[in-house]
Amino acid sequence: MPPRSSSSHKVVESSDADDSDSAPATGKRKQPAGNKTKSRQVRSKTSDIPNENQQHDQLDQMDPNVIEEYLRQQSQRKGGMRNPPEKNDKGIESEDDPEELNSVFSSSIRPIASSNNASTPTALRVVSNTSAPRPMPRTVPQALASSPPQVATRFASVRSSSPPEALSSTRGSSPPRSSTRFSSPEPFDVAKPEGPPFKALYQPGNKPAVSDYSLDAQPIIQMVINEYEVRISTVNAFPNEKKSLEWMRSIWADVMESQDENWVLTEHLRRLIRSRGSRMRGQAIKNARQVVQSHYSFSTIGNGAAIAKNRRLCEMLLMKSAFHYKNPSEHKGYGQNTIISNILHETWYRQGNADGVVFDRYFNPLPLECLALIFTALSFSIEEWSTGSRKQASFTETVAEAKYRAHLNDLELWNGLNPDVTIKIRKKLCQRARRYAGVIDDDPVAPQLVGDLIESARKELEGRSGETDTEGESEVEPEGTV
Repeated sequence: MPPRSSSSHKVVESSDADDSDSAPATGKRKQPAGNKTKSRQVRSKTSDIPNENQQHDQLDQMDPNVIEEYLRQQSQRKGGMRNPPEKNDKGIESEDDPEELNSVFSSSIRPIASSNNASTPTALRVVSNTSAPRPMPRTVPQALASSPPQVATRFASVRSSSPPEALSSTRGSSPPRSSTRFSSPEPFDVAKPEGPPFKALYQPGNKPAVSDYSLDAQPIIQMVINEYEVRISTVNAFPNEKKSLEWMRSIWADVMESQDENWVLTEHLRRLIRSRGSRMRGQAIKNARQVVQSHYSFSTIGNGAAIAKNRRLCEMLLMKSAFHYKNPSEHKGYGQNTIISNILHETWYRQGNADGVVFDRYFNPLPLECLALIFTALSFSIEEWSTGSRKQASFTETVAEAKYRAHLNDLELWNGLNPDVTIKIRKKLCQRARRYAGVIDDDPVAPQLVGDLIESARKELEGRSGETDTEGESEVEPEGTV
């Protein structure tokens, strides 16, 4: 008989007793001492057996002949064949007589009875040989790809009657785990909050924009941006990063609650909203530049006399911030120059749905911070004429913030001189701006029962007791009454 190929697989007896208890020697084939390469017993290389019942279910559903042929082929591939294999009468390559191998295989296993349940099906328990090297796992379909046609045919004949788990066991690894028996429990299906959805085919750009988001998300994001810009205009034109983030979170939470959404304020949104602070300040500067030249009569001729005149005018307007007085040359009418209303209208009250109208609670009465921003925009625009001809300057936040704080301090001092009067001035500025936007505020209805009408009504009541239904009523009821 040609020498058998080596095999590291071994099927051993499984019982509830300790594995050290040896099985009966009868029915087992004796092996020469020290010649482990001729052993045909099967031993698994996996030390992690997830569950005994799973092994039982898989091996019970497979044909023993199929198991025998598969394991023999795997043993030959692993250990190699020293001599060419012989073919049996069925045309299958074999080193040994099939009947002899069947007897060896059948005598090497014993039924296992579960101590917990007597009805547990008979099966095998495969234990691992930790001393053997661990090869890369190969599934049965992978092994069949390089197996003789006869083996592949016999596996295909039982595939329809065998579960997929029985045909997917791996060589050198633990049997497949049942998804219903060993899989970890799935987490609860709780939707994690995410940011607003982007539009289809969105490509990240250098600057975030509202148009980056879906059509459903854009109006909601715009609501947050509008209120953030209003706070820049009326609370603090130059908030630090901490205050800015505090505003964004507060406004975002309010809008999410009012719109019944649960979106997260992402970094992309924070960059987008914060950039609108610069836009709001820039809009005030833009509107101031458009009216300064015509309002203060700066000349655009460009000759020597015109340039000299413009220089003197610029110095006078900037002297002690005379530009915002009703009479700049005499410094009369603090903060009441009509150019202030012009900038206010164009920036926050241009139409009926402008920010000043929608967010009236921020603008009425007109906040000192909003006046300070207007003063800053005016002074910056006037300074561009300091050379006699207009030279547009870059509006840097560092320089602008210093001017803004200075004007705000002056306004707070002015407001504290007589708060009752200053608040009326600021309310009047707001009311004029609302009328400019087309908003008509109805006056309270005055009492109509006055003077002689009161006396006449008293006399009518003196002649009545009020106890009868027909008292003072017409005998004929008008048509249509019930």
